Amino acid sequence: MKDIVNNLISINFDELNNLKLNINEKTGLVIDYKNCKYEFIIHLVEFDTNLVILGSSFLSPQQKEKFKNRPYFERQSWFKDIKHNVIYYNDPTVYDYEEINGGWGIGTPDNWHLENIAEIIKKLSDNIFDYDAMKIPKYGNLFFYGSSMGGFMSIVLSTLIENSTSIADSPQLNLFTWWYWDELKKYCFKGMSDEDILQYSYRLDIMDLINTKKVIPNSYIILDCTDQRDWDSQNRNFLNRFDSLPYYYNRQNNNINLHFVGKGLKHYMLSKSETLNFIDNIIKIRNDNFNYNPIESEMLNTFKELITKIFYSYENKNIPYSQFIHEINFYFENWNTCRLDVKNIGTENNSIEIIEKDENIITDFPQWFKDQQGTGCVVSSKYPIHLKIRCLQKGNFSVAFKGPDYRYREKRYPVHICYNNFKVNNKLEFSKDFLLWHNLQHIFSQKCEDNEIIDLKIEFKTINDYFPELASLIDALNGNEENLKYNFNILIDYINNSIKENNLQ
Repeated sequence: MKDIVNNLISINFDELNNLKLNINEKTGLVIDYKNCKYEFIIHLVEFDTNLVILGSSFLSPQQKEKFKNRPYFERQSWFKDIKHNVIYYNDPTVYDYEEINGGWGIGTPDNWHLENIAEIIKKLSDNIFDYDAMKIPKYGNLFFYGSSMGGFMSIVLSTLIENSTSIADSPQLNLFTWWYWDELKKYCFKGMSDEDILQYSYRLDIMDLINTKKVIPNSYIILDCTDQRDWDSQNRNFLNRFDSLPYYYNRQNNNINLHFVGKGLKHYMLSKSETLNFIDNIIKIRNDNFNYNPIESEMLNTFKELITKIFYSYENKNIPYSQFIHEINFYFENWNTCRLDVKNIGTENNSIEIIEKDENIITDFPQWFKDQQGTGCVVSSKYPIHLKIRCLQKGNFSVAFKGPDYRYREKRYPVHICYNNFKVNNKLEFSKDFLLWHNLQHIFSQKCEDNEIIDLKIEFKTINDYFPELASLIDALNGNEENLKYNFNILIDYINNSIKENNLQ
């Protein structure tokens, strides 16, 4: 494991309370527990309270040979693309039975590895997070992800760890009916009769585990309707047995959420980008249920990143004080200004005419926004927008919601605006939060007729709406170079404390 981590620690389970982990360091852990060594990779990030946990997968013959007597961490190369704290775990069942290609965490008759892994993850989480301060259900910030075999293990772990969530892509749900069962039975339950094996059914069948533990897991399961083998051997039976789950199991008001897809590619998993987006969406849903404030934290983290970079440029004498003040003020001003790109898309003769607007709204028809599809208008404002627009020529009326085009040293940086209400001709188009910036847009489009009048009403929130104290802290940096470092540290302390408060509410 030394070749894939920055630091490798061997430790006993009872010593985990004293474990010290560094932020932004990929650390390998070998944990001695119940006469077995459990291997993990852990990567922690700053100002995040979510923990994504990924398991190993079924090994191909080539992988089995390559990782013989070595841990296999599925998707461990993704850790830089996952913006949350991450743990990868290895299933040592393949060490117990060298003949098999995957063990589903079954372990030995005397040692259920998934149960032990669950205890270790709880111990690590207790070390990393202050659950009393977080004011959420304990372990409610744990998200297990896996596909196929890893999906099965994720559901098991979220059943064993109260309040946690599992995300499973095309998982096995009942190993008794899976095509690899004969191999598992031959080696993992050698010499046992079918009747003897049934005493371990809670390790092999999700429904049996739920009924044994009397806990409904909070789980999001992707089921592929076009995979005939999965549907016949796994999904159909799982669905037919839902009525075996008495309502009184559900003490935590958890839900098993089923997402039916049609990939048409047999036993195939979502792509990397699809998977990461799916995980982020589930985390957002779960966090919203716990009243987290991810929008405010995202704004503050992004704002802090660049103002710190600008300050270091000043400290290192790369820019004078006057330029530092100009950049900080201009950057903050951008954070309090929304931007819309409005266009009537059609031919080069297509355009729009602003026939009514509030005086605080700025409209511009830049040359770069004129092409063979028509002439567009850039709208910006610090206040809610009310516009009446005439469409010139028949076409597709389009509004791109975004943030200002802010650049520092010729590089574009995010400036987030949270759009939360949009009406067209008094018809509500959305009333939920969209946290957007220049490169992350939300586009509205509808057909329009020549001379059609369209009435737009748009509401949004800026960083100043969420954190009005920022304005005075930014102002304290102006005209006072002697105390600049002191005042800048006060600003950063305020941002850090606000991020912490928003993550812990």
